[in-house]
Formats: sequence, structure tokens, C-alpha cells
Amino acid sequence: MFQTAEKLYVLLLFLVIHLVLGALLMGRAGRRPLLWTVLAEASKEVSRRLNRETRSEQDRLVRGFIVVVLLVFFALLFGYVMEKLSGLPYGFLATLLLLSVTVTGMTPVAVLRRVQKSLAAGQLQQAKEAVSAQLDEDISGADDSGVIRKAVESAAVAMNVRLVGPSLFYVVFGTTGLVLYVTVMSMHGAFGRTDRKTFYFGGTVRSLEMLANWVPSRLTALFFALAAGVVTRARPFATLKVAAEQAGKCDSRNRGWVIGAAAGALDITLGGPRRWPDGEKSTEEWIGAVGTTARLETAALKRAGLLCFAVFLIVMALSAIALGAVIKFT
Repeated sequence: MFQTAEKLYVLLLFLVIHLVLGALLMGRAGRRPLLWTVLAEASKEVSRRLNRETRSEQDRLVRGFIVVVLLVFFALLFGYVMEKLSGLPYGFLATLLLLSVTVTGMTPVAVLRRVQKSLAAGQLQQAKEAVSAQLDEDISGADDSGVIRKAVESAAVAMNVRLVGPSLFYVVFGTTGLVLYVTVMSMHGAFGRTDRKTFYFGGTVRSLEMLANWVPSRLTALFFALAAGVVTRARPFATLKVAAEQAGKCDSRNRGWVIGAAAGALDITLGGPRRWPDGEKSTEEWIGAVGTTARLETAALKRAGLLCFAVFLIVMALSAIALGAVIKFT
């Protein structure tokens, strides 16, 4: 229990620091956390070299399995080293550093704000660049409404995979679990799609993603439902309904829960077919309650930013409550 209290204390300290710095630097839209970027680029390079379309389906399936096993092994090894470092005097500083390159909650809010300002100034290209830095899709042909929709989607997914998921795995499994979660989700983003190029090579990592992100995705949907209570024209009771009923419209049901919750909370339509930089397209369906639209206006960005910020505060409040409970009962 002492270790749990220590992890909650370090997480809460990080979230407070992150909140302050995020508020001070709100005008600057950040990129993905460093470890996410490194792992994503490494996963893409491995996929490019080993996932050749000239190879047989079985060969690509086996190669994908071996890649996942090796990267998971190195993730566990690195997480174990960080666990040992955290046990040293002032070792919490190493953990804070690790959290700073894996966890973020204010960056999605900042990106939504930057996109809103760019579109208001008629700078569509700058808005596209801000969104493109957060996701791996090709949005070069998107209009204002498409950019807004992608900004909201990327922010919602980021609250799941870069805040709720990493925080939960850190508290439950320590730094080893944190690094493992980030590694699995980075691989899934790089070669876990279901299109013809990655279907076989990404089979193993898709299974891992379903396991690793099952709880975090549903927790995120719940947090969106709670946060919807403070957002104008939001629908708290529709949040979980849309998520549960339409999650299957996404290639990943976990992602479907998050996108569905955001769409239900904001009373809009999200999702739909996606286009990748390599030219491949997804066949995902639109997600949203009956009567909603995917033709979004800039006001949706402000509402989505408030929704994400409320989720961040919920995570921070729950961390504080859990820490207080652990200290009291131990």
C-alpha cells in the first residue's frame, strides 16, 4: 500500500505541474510526448522494412508476432530499470521525467485552441498542421469542417491513450506497466490497422491493444459522461449510450468507445472513413446519435476543449481522492 501511495503522490505531483505549465503555455500547441514519438517512428520503420507485400500472409503474421514480442521485451526491460531508479533516493525525479515523456492531458486542449484560432483567422493550413502533428492520418484534402472533426477526434483519443491509460497502468503496474502500455499503443498506431497492408503483420498487436486498452477506453468514456455536465449543450446521458451501441463501427472497439463517447457528449457525429499517408483507406462508419451532423463549426472546438479539460481535472481529482484514501486506511 505504501508503494501505491507513493505512485499516486508522484502522479498527482506530475499532474499539478502539467496543469500549471500547460496553462502558461496554452498558446503553444505541443506535439506528442517524446517517448510516444520515438516508439511510433521506430514501429513505422520496422513495419516498413519487414512488412513487405511480396511476402506471404503467414510470413507477415509471424514477422509481426516476433516484432511485438521483441518490442514488448525491451519495454519491460526499460520499465524494470526505471522501477529500480525510482527506488533510489530522489528516484521520484526519474519517474516524473518518465511521466513527462509519456503522459499528457493539456496538449489536446492546447491543440484544439490553436486550431480554433487558426480557422478564425482563415489559416486553414496552419490548422491542418496542428492536427496532423497529433495523428497519422492524411487530412491534406480536408475542409474547415473536416479539420474540426479530426481535431476533436484526435483530442478525444489522446485523453484515452495519453492520459487515462498511462496513468492507470502506472498506478496499478508501476513504471513497467506504463512503458508497456505506451509501447503497445504506439505499435498499434503504427501497424495495427486492418487494411490490406497491415492486416496480417498487425494481427498480434491488435489483440494486445484490445486487452491493454479495454479498461482505459471505457473509463475514458465514463469520464466524458461525467465531464459533459459542465459543457454547454452537452448530453451526459447520451454519452455512454452512443459509445456502447456504436463502438463496433470503428476498426478497434476500444477506439469506438472513446469516439462514441465524445460524439454522444458533444451531440455531434464523428468517425467515418479515414485516409492514411500511404494511400490506404478505412471503411469505418460514422458514429453519432440520430439527427446529429459531421459538418462542425468552430464552436465545437471550444466545447471539445472544455470537455477534455474537465476530464483532465477528473483524473487529477480521482488521483487526489485515491491518495487520501490510501493514506487514511493504511
